[in-house]
Amino acid sequence: MHIGIIGTGRLGSFRARTMRDLADVTNLTLYDRNWSKSTAVAHELEAMVAGSVEEVIDAKPDALLISTSTVDHATLVETGVEAGLPVFCEKPISLDLAATERLMQQVSASGVQVQVGFQRRFDMGFRMAREKVFNGELGRIYLVRMVGHDHEPPPESFIKRSGGMYKDMHIHEFDLIPWIVGQPIVEVYASGSVLVDQAFQRQGDVDTTAAVLKLAEGALVVLTGSRHNPLGYDVRMELHGSGDSVSVGWDKRAPIRPLETEREGGSAPYLTFFDRFNDAYRAELVEFLRVARGEIESPSTVKESWQSLRVAVAAEMSLIDHRPVSVNSVV
Repeated sequence: MHIGIIGTGRLGSFRARTMRDLADVTNLTLYDRNWSKSTAVAHELEAMVAGSVEEVIDAKPDALLISTSTVDHATLVETGVEAGLPVFCEKPISLDLAATERLMQQVSASGVQVQVGFQRRFDMGFRMAREKVFNGELGRIYLVRMVGHDHEPPPESFIKRSGGMYKDMHIHEFDLIPWIVGQPIVEVYASGSVLVDQAFQRQGDVDTTAAVLKLAEGALVVLTGSRHNPLGYDVRMELHGSGDSVSVGWDKRAPIRPLETEREGGSAPYLTFFDRFNDAYRAELVEFLRVARGEIESPSTVKESWQSLRVAVAAEMSLIDHRPVSVNSVV
């Protein structure tokens, strides 16, 4: 297969290298506004270099992979859809709810498959948790606890364009919770503080947050997030139901230190999202090739991304207004 890749920064080059290693991928055409970046990656991977997005499309790839800055995502997805190409796009599709809804309608009308890059859906632990929920092994879900902590805070230049704590960081949890539990998030109550770096306050953001989410059947989710964890990158989940209680992410590398007993084993904590979710990043691209071949429909749709963005907007409203916000009130 011939894959066109737009964006060869940190994540884009990682995905390009992953694609090159997959047996079904025979050709890559790369484009980045930074010519030196794209040419360096292309030389490493023996790929072709395009001088524009139009040249990528004119190269007639079998599918398009978008890994640029968020501000360009919606336009590039639209370009791929208009060309009739299956599209993989890094999350989020857009930081704007109306733009995401318009794109959702366009994709639906076109019949073109678009997969959004929420890689945690392809993590083995989260997939096992979802299977247990849907098999009924956990019974009725009572409570969910989720942790999302970065190891080191991002630079202010990233904070400024990221979309904030809820649209950038916790959008992963807002996507993952309904997918695993099978219930939409219907209400959000969020609170936050600036405790890590005043850069977040300068950009109108928070770096430490806690939220209570209510699911459609009444189950409650407690979500905590921080832009700094001195021990490493920490993503965990607990599900408590009438039939069983299970956890995801509580392995020997979980970046938290138990006080009662020393953890068995001596593996170093996770330090980055690449470290924690390397296998999931690869698995989602393997799945995308199946989408591109027409074997399956997108496992992570624009419509689902629109819904998770609605939850993020509700969280922002709750933070500002100091009140619970119904997701259905976000339009």
